[in-house]
Amino acid sequence: MGRRFLRQFRMDMARSVFTARFAVLVLALALFLCLSDVWQMYLSLTDFADVSSVADILYHDTTMDKYRIFMVIFMSSVYAGSFCTDYKSTYLRCILARTDAAAYARSRFLANTLTNVLGSAAGYLLVTLVLSLRVPLVTEDFARSVYNGGIALAHPLCYILILAAVFGMVAAACSSVGLMFSAFRPNRFVSIALPGMVFFLLMSYMPMNNAFDMLGVLYLLPVLTHGSEAGLPDYLWHIAYPAAIIFVCGYVFRKQIERRVRNGKI
Repeated sequence: MGRRFLRQFRMDMARSVFTARFAVLVLALALFLCLSDVWQMYLSLTDFADVSSVADILYHDTTMDKYRIFMVIFMSSVYAGSFCTDYKSTYLRCILARTDAAAYARSRFLANTLTNVLGSAAGYLLVTLVLSLRVPLVTEDFARSVYNGGIALAHPLCYILILAAVFGMVAAACSSVGLMFSAFRPNRFVSIALPGMVFFLLMSYMPMNNAFDMLGVLYLLPVLTHGSEAGLPDYLWHIAYPAAIIFVCGYVFRKQIERRVRNGKI
């Protein structure tokens, strides 16, 4: 089982992260992050004044921007539709001849999650690298205006990576819903577009001010400790909550693949 999983995982990573599509994803994500706050970025990059910081711009882009849905769809486009490709090309039969449905599902969802998280981190770091040539990473005004201002002021790059990782995990959770749905209806367009709809629903209609508020997760709110600074349990929850959605989607995906194998529909 372990060898099967590792062999399948290497193949999935080669098809997701180590591809030209992943490079395009990073550039597209960076472009969306720039478009999100283009006027504030212009003021910060000119000689008018340092009206903002890199952390401020990326925090705004992560929590309150209209382009987030498109960012999620772009991130999902790399691997959320991979099952549809395998199924319609009959390549899935060759894969399942060398491995089993459990290893296939675990590998597919882990690769999809890493694609979203690594793509998010690379996009955020690319924007940070460009902006940091003229804009400070963080300012005291920004640190006083948000939760977790202490870590942002002491370790700004770490704070930016936390923002990127949490957004990547939320995007991966939404992408996992599309990947799960593809096992029932192998339609590549739907499996890529559906994560955007799921993200919109999570941001707009989840009850607020509780541990399951996905918008609070993106804001890095202390949803468990309820203090002025998020503690370790809060940071773990910001990762564990999307990870739980990914796990459930992966389990349903695996069961549907096994059902298709039993019924001879592969």
